[in-house]
Amino acid sequence: MTMRYLNLNPFLAQAVFNGEKTEIRLPVAGKYESRNTWKVGDKIWIREAFRIVCPPDKICDKGSNKLMDCQDCKGKKIQYKAVDSRLADDWRLSSCMPRWAGRMMIKIEDVRIENLQKITEDEAIAEGIVAGFVELPTPLHSTLRYIAPGVVMTNGEGERDNYAPAHCSARAAFEVLWDNGPGKKAGLDWDSNPLVWVLGFKRIS
Repeated sequence: MTMRYLNLNPFLAQAVFNGEKTEIRLPVAGKYESRNTWKVGDKIWIREAFRIVCPPDKICDKGSNKLMDCQDCKGKKIQYKAVDSRLADDWRLSSCMPRWAGRMMIKIEDVRIENLQKITEDEAIAEGIVAGFVELPTPLHSTLRYIAPGVVMTNGEGERDNYAPAHCSARAAFEVLWDNGPGKKAGLDWDSNPLVWVLGFKRIS
């Protein structure tokens, strides 16, 4: 059986680990078109940004292809950007993660196909959208806003903006998450309202 996997940014990976992300939407067409047999009971392992620490404190620099079957690396300390993001920036991409370095497996509990924009506020939260109160000028004081975790925006000059924009609804934040993640990779943006797989899952390891 082919091992299935999903690549997640560090924020969403940690949300899965904490039980805060329990749904994911994937395009029916495009990149995931050949995976049209998702079913309840399927197990998927999560790939995320990581690095391998060899004794005493050396960061492994082996090429990604060698890592897949490297007996010397197996059993070494694995650090995950989701947990240790304050460390140096020499992280490996999630797409480079071998199965033995992963820390999470999820199991699908619900599968359906529907149009993307059918997502509700509660379902957007289940996708990992973060809610929090934002300070505003008086007399409003503070109000609830929603953030798409891990999405890096740029300003009008194409420069990186380290402050994630806050949205008035979880659905609006999910729109940004989609257009900068699965939708962007598949060429299917929010406005096109594509058919998507909706996978409800729980973490089992």
